[in-house]
Amino acid sequence: MWYNKIMRTINIFSETRIETPAPLNLYFEGLKYGVLDIETTGLYPQRNKLILGGLLYDDEARKGTRLQQFFAHSREEEEDVIRAYLQALSEIDCVITYNGTYFDIPFIIKRAELYGIDISGKIPANVDLYNILDRYSSLRSVLPNLRQKTVEVYAGIASSRKDEISGGESVKLYNRFCKTESEELAKEIILHNSDDILQLSKLLPVTKKADIHRAMFELGFCCAEKMYVSQIRINKKSLVFKGKQGGKNFDYSGAAVKDGRGHILFDAAARTFDISVPIFEYQGMKLIDLIDMRAGTSTQSFTALEKYPFYGSGYLAISHNGKNNYREMNHFIKIYIDDIIREVLTDEYKRKA
Repeated sequence: MWYNKIMRTINIFSETRIETPAPLNLYFEGLKYGVLDIETTGLYPQRNKLILGGLLYDDEARKGTRLQQFFAHSREEEEDVIRAYLQALSEIDCVITYNGTYFDIPFIIKRAELYGIDISGKIPANVDLYNILDRYSSLRSVLPNLRQKTVEVYAGIASSRKDEISGGESVKLYNRFCKTESEELAKEIILHNSDDILQLSKLLPVTKKADIHRAMFELGFCCAEKMYVSQIRINKKSLVFKGKQGGKNFDYSGAAVKDGRGHILFDAAARTFDISVPIFEYQGMKLIDLIDMRAGTSTQSFTALEKYPFYGSGYLAISHNGKNNYREMNHFIKIYIDDIIREVLTDEYKRKA
């Protein structure tokens, strides 16, 4: 569907789903996720503008995907585009970007702040594919660079791209468009954005070349209700994980295990959470006693961990011989946070009833 000057919105539907490879499935399971990319008039959000925001996500109603784009027909329409874009983003738990940690997300936030737009709960968690490949794979040593188009060639999907312009050329085209309102120029800019997004969605299998579980442990990941785990560390006697609340914020405090050790603290005003789970050492392993976890947590939920080689008799080894088991640890954290959320929200529903 082509845009019009009133809507400034493009919707493209496809029966093709976003397919995530096995290592990533753990982190996207149960979440609504999408692929994000923006176009701007330059690199500096203090003085350049956001002129196009794109988002690809699964559309359950149509049993396919929706590619949604918000295009500014003039620089004066930037605020409208940002507001519409943030509304769409607020429905998403996490987004996949390419260098979004350092460009897309900070750019959106800065431009919104300049207009006094409240971004609370509207910015999804970010899975930055560039960051993962740069820091947790060997691709930088085998490729001339890690530009998205270079990685597309490596992945064998370069031929799927239709647009032939760069980001810098897109800026020049937009400057010309503002003077001429040429539909052909607008189409080129919008195609550049849509191709970047669609190609990025096809690049996800490249994460098989990366240590994805360590990446998520160190970079962070999203849980239910937009809870974002931003920091994990293993102390001598505890596994500590902290993060931000981004969905249904709530206050909650309690012990982590049945005998009162450890702590769980959710602070609605600060929009944070802080959890410490006791661990113990045995024969070179650091273990969590899953059966001893606090009363109220569904022990049945932990059956998903039984498939791992470092699970046995209700114990989960989060490290062995000084080596961290990132996959097992991350999965435990996701289950634990999800169970706390489910319990708190269920109790809240009962009280209201």
